[in-house]
Amino acid sequence: MVAGRVYKFRYKARNIFGLGEWSDEASILAASVPDIIEAVETSLHGLMVKISWVSTTPENGSAITAYEVKIKTSEDVYVTDDICDGSEPVTFGQTYCLIPMEHFI
Repeated sequence: MVAGRVYKFRYKARNIFGLGEWSDEASILAASVPDIIEAVETSLHGLMVKISWVSTTPENGSAITAYEVKIKTSEDVYVTDDICDGSEPVTFGQTYCLIPMEHFI
């Protein structure tokens, strides 16, 4: 398979009574796992923490449609926050998000 290419296929099943009919045509887009993002940067902006990262670009694959951002709390637990869920257009387009400092306490 080649990443970025759409493949179409059909199939049919066989059992002791013979072959069934062909299925409807199905399609699949071959893609690859995105690259690992390098270390993120954090900075203070008043009472907000800015988390920023450099976007990765897939080679011959699908465009990245969202980032998953997890925040480590003071209880040593990683959580996803609705403010920075990685799929909001402003977060995705600018590759950063601002989180209130209270989310880290």
